[in-house]
Amino acid sequence: MQIGYIRNAKKPNKMVKMIAKMSAYYGNELVYFRPADINFKEKTISGKILIDNRWKTKEVNVPAFIDINPPIFKNKRAVQFLKTHSNLSMDRRVGSKHEINKQIIADGTYKDLIIPYIVSSEFRPFYKFLKKHKKIILKPVDGIQGKKIYQISCSKGKYIISSGNEEYTLSKRKLKKFYSQNIKQNKFLIQKYIHSRTLAGDPFDVRIRLEKNGKGNWSVATYLVRIGTSQKVVSNVAQGGSVNKLKPFLRANFPQQSERLEDRIKSLGKELPPKLEEIFDQDLIALGLDVAIEPDGTIYLFEVETNPGRTFGEGEVAMVKADYYHYVAKRMKGNSLKTGVS
Repeated sequence: MQIGYIRNAKKPNKMVKMIAKMSAYYGNELVYFRPADINFKEKTISGKILIDNRWKTKEVNVPAFIDINPPIFKNKRAVQFLKTHSNLSMDRRVGSKHEINKQIIADGTYKDLIIPYIVSSEFRPFYKFLKKHKKIILKPVDGIQGKKIYQISCSKGKYIISSGNEEYTLSKRKLKKFYSQNIKQNKFLIQKYIHSRTLAGDPFDVRIRLEKNGKGNWSVATYLVRIGTSQKVVSNVAQGGSVNKLKPFLRANFPQQSERLEDRIKSLGKELPPKLEEIFDQDLIALGLDVAIEPDGTIYLFEVETNPGRTFGEGEVAMVKADYYHYVAKRMKGNSLKTGVS
């Protein structure tokens, strides 16, 4: 069976190649394509297929199942066409960081994991929030890979702004100007600062990387601790830094609480994904849960990522994806799901 894999990138990346090879083991053929590769008139796709370890372009019918990621939903014509002629891994975008947080809070089950925050383009609510919490984080509502994230703290009438490796001090007047030029025209999530730092003082978070497996259930592909070495604000590896495995990291940085924290993080990896599907009323096949840990062991949810990146753990993710595609292929045989263009 052919499995579609639609993304915006012109060329398939290393992980897609791994998925194609592992899918071939099950007798499934991965077809990589972009929205621009769809022939709406002929109802075909000019996709890339891995043949003899090289990508070859081939005209094919619309695959019966297509792995789609959130950015593709901006192309409404392509999405509507694919919904009509195939089965998509998800029907719609879940929403922005703010919308996801609102839904988790409204449900109530995991509301304590959400970091206190506001969304505002006006200076007054922002300034009131800053004075209350003393140190805050600003991140774009629709941002990716830790870009344009600011840390702002106030002390003795001065305001310290950190971003990446840069840091500068402003007066209130200049802070207002900075806000007007950098924040006001964009939509930012304004969060209370969470002190998720290693003993060496570097920012970190725990990425729980999840995929649906060969039984159609959620499975943790990998737990990774992302450490923003020399970064003042973010721990995103795309902005520089390193990674570590969960167990040794917790033992080194939280020696008195390592077992409890590991159990709690693994419980979240097991319990939260199906709950999120329930909250969003949406089937998903991939998730990245970014977890913060304060010095006292309090755990917060930095972010729910429905379009998780591929910086590390590519092999593990590719293996689970291929298993899931095979599960889908078996289910589609003999049932009423769409099996391609009719």
